[in-house]
Amino acid sequence: MLKIPDLKFLQPKSKFLLSSPEMKAKKSSRWRVEIANEPSDFGYLKLGFFFAVLIFSLYIEREPENIYPVLLLLQ
Repeated sequence: MLKIPDLKFLQPKSKFLLSSPEMKAKKSSRWRVEIANEPSDFGYLKLGFFFAVLIFSLYIEREPENIYPVLLLLQ
C-alpha cells in the first residue's frame, strides 16, 4: 500500500508567523524601510516652487508694467 506523507508542513504558516513577536518586529521594520525609500513630497514641492518662480520671473521680464499691482498686493 502507498504511504501518504504528512502534509502539515505544506500548509501556510502565516498565522503562526504573524503571532510570533519576532515576525511582527520584522514586518514593522520592513514597513519602515519601505516608507523611508519612498520619494518625499518635499522634493516635488521645491521643484514646483522653482518652476513657479521661473515662470513668474519670465512674466516680469516680458511685461514689467503689469507686475506693480501684484507687488503692491504682496507687501
